[in-house]
Amino acid sequence: MISHLSKFRHSKLAEDLTHLVVRQLGIKCVSFFAMSYAMRKLGPDGLGVAGLPMSIVSLLGLTTNLGYDALLPKFMARADDLGGRREIAGRYYSLRLLLVLFCLPLMLAIWLGASRFAPSQTSLEHGWVWLAAYAVLFCAALNPQPVSQGLDRLRQFGNAQFASSLVMAGLFVSLMSLWPSAQVFLAIQAIGMLTVAVIVFCLGPVTIPLRPRWDLLAMLPGHVREAWPMMLNVIVIFGLYTSDGVFLAFFASHYEIGLYGSAMTLCNAANAFIALLPAVLFPRMIVWHRESPERMLRISGWVAVAILVATPMIYLAALAGAEFGLPLLLGERFVGASHPFAALISCFFIGVAYAIVSSALVLIDRQKVVLVMSGAGAMIALVVYPMLAPFGAGRIADGKLGVVTLIFCVSVLVLFREWTLSKKGNERGPN
Repeated sequence: MISHLSKFRHSKLAEDLTHLVVRQLGIKCVSFFAMSYAMRKLGPDGLGVAGLPMSIVSLLGLTTNLGYDALLPKFMARADDLGGRREIAGRYYSLRLLLVLFCLPLMLAIWLGASRFAPSQTSLEHGWVWLAAYAVLFCAALNPQPVSQGLDRLRQFGNAQFASSLVMAGLFVSLMSLWPSAQVFLAIQAIGMLTVAVIVFCLGPVTIPLRPRWDLLAMLPGHVREAWPMMLNVIVIFGLYTSDGVFLAFFASHYEIGLYGSAMTLCNAANAFIALLPAVLFPRMIVWHRESPERMLRISGWVAVAILVATPMIYLAALAGAEFGLPLLLGERFVGASHPFAALISCFFIGVAYAIVSSALVLIDRQKVVLVMSGAGAMIALVVYPMLAPFGAGRIADGKLGVVTLIFCVSVLVLFREWTLSKKGNERGPN
């Protein structure tokens, strides 16, 4: 055991993992305090002004992704040389820029049409907020992470992220002190995303041209056929995890939207570390699967169940901590975000447990089962969220926790059924 730990400590995996954790810790700490300062300046109502346009951006962001972020490293790995990888990257960004340009008139149409449901958020005085939200969408389309993965330049991408977090922190502290407004808040986020892209593409050792390769768009249908399961999964993720913010932005007040947005921002910061659990566990699951699928299913299932059992304690601890910490961190106006924060952070832990179970099922070729379960959860969410949104941030956060927990419990039952079948098969094997 000690010898294995010693080998792991000096391995490249341990070095990369340490670099990842330290880097993410630095980025998240800087971003966390900068965003907290900005939210404190804005207040719940000011933050809520950006709720509807940013919810629409999250929806339109699906049309500029369609699963290609996850598949791009795979496409680039097939290329024989750097020139081939550059060609694939050009095709990728051509598609994304084309879709982002298409989103501009679509976002304008949504802004005009939404006046019937949320007139307070679609007035002309909020036009600059919507324009800043579109800038966030445009800069997000230049996300260099998939290309960095395809070129094995994740460290360079991480360094660019850290530099961007420092730029954003400086802008938040300086500009939000002078002009505390939603459009400035969103514009700084767009600048941060653009900074990462500029550093990676223009100053890195491997440059990717941002010049659109429209001539290569004709080659996309073949990739679309390969990517369609990913595209479907992206839509499922929207229904299950993102549509709550969209419905809340349409039916709730600026104050409730701001409370929910602040709770979600804090949870996203924490999720950078919560999500490390499945990232670290997945390579071990592959090893266990090679040794014995039955063992992999058993260990994965019990780890996931342990997280579920611990969730009520996590909820109570988060609620107590938020009631004490949020007024100190964000101000007394955000004390109402305690309940949404506790429900959402519990939801994130359940989501991690669901990711572990889903990965285990995928390893035994049950991808369709995972997709069906996620699709069912998305359909339930799309019915539940609009019903709860008018009652405020706390109710829709509870609804989200309930939906994710339901789907997770079903997935655990499926996993233990597969484990039982695998165990019976092993017992029958020697005979």
